[in-house]
Amino acid sequence: SDETDEQVPDDDTCSVNQIAKEFSKKVLLYEEAVTLKSEYVLNLANNSSFDKIASSATNGTVQIFSLTATGLSRSSEFLIELERKSSVCGLSFTKNDSNNLFVGTTDGSLLLYDLRTSKQQFSMVTGDTPEDKRRITCFDINSNDRIICAGTEQVLEDVYLIFFDVRQKSLLGGYWRSHENDITTVKFHPDNPDLLISGSVDCLINVFDISETTEDDALKTVINTEDSIARVRWHKNVYKKDIVSCITNTNEFKMYEVEEAKTLCEYCRSDITNAIKRKSVDDCYIINCHNLDEFGNQFLLAGSNYNKGETLRSLQIQ
Repeated sequence: SDETDEQVPDDDTCSVNQIAKEFSKKVLLYEEAVTLKSEYVLNLANNSSFDKIASSATNGTVQIFSLTATGLSRSSEFLIELERKSSVCGLSFTKNDSNNLFVGTTDGSLLLYDLRTSKQQFSMVTGDTPEDKRRITCFDINSNDRIICAGTEQVLEDVYLIFFDVRQKSLLGGYWRSHENDITTVKFHPDNPDLLISGSVDCLINVFDISETTEDDALKTVINTEDSIARVRWHKNVYKKDIVSCITNTNEFKMYEVEEAKTLCEYCRSDITNAIKRKSVDDCYIINCHNLDEFGNQFLLAGSNYNKGETLRSLQIQ
């Protein structure tokens, strides 16, 4: 093939001294192998005090790690019995008890485990029969641990946001008019248990107030990102207004003011590549957006897949 069609090897776009000046170097504190087999990590979650971390692998193994001032260590492990062609699609600690971990599986089940015993306490499913079960893609628990929302794949023309009552261990109901393709991410507001955002392959971010009695009344804001959505996250700006960050499946980054659906910033993949001082756009990827401080500042963690993905850099959002 023509040499111009070959992928350019990734490298820094400036000198080592310039990189050291622009990016403060962080040192790896602790490292722990999740598996030595030919498996890979699908999901990670931490509890509210960040002293427990859960991981799930492609073989259905869930491992719990303890994080202390002296190191990171594996504390327990259990295997999720998965149906054929199914996998773990998410992990979430309950907010008020770090010994409780919910595990979501793509076959339509939500399983609660007590980490003190590594035993399953109960399960909730998206349908009473195999024909009624919907395949789950993502889920989240609200801030008071009472409601779980799960997003589903599209089947024929139907795609659902399904709600569960954690205390009653039962299915509450669902929304099915607001998205037109696979739901990829759902996030409850960190403080308001009734506020929910969802993102989908249909490019829409929807904001719901689930205290309303109907889906039409619950849908408060619709944001068209014009790109397939991978992840969304709640934040606040300096004025304490809710904003949402969005990472797309094409590694673009966007932020919106929720109440007015106003675009605050948009950065394409090449913008991110340039900002982390790398050459290859094809190797650049975004990990997530995080809160930097209590003053409404956020930072973006991004990296390069080149050379075993050894490059990770953070960017403050302007």
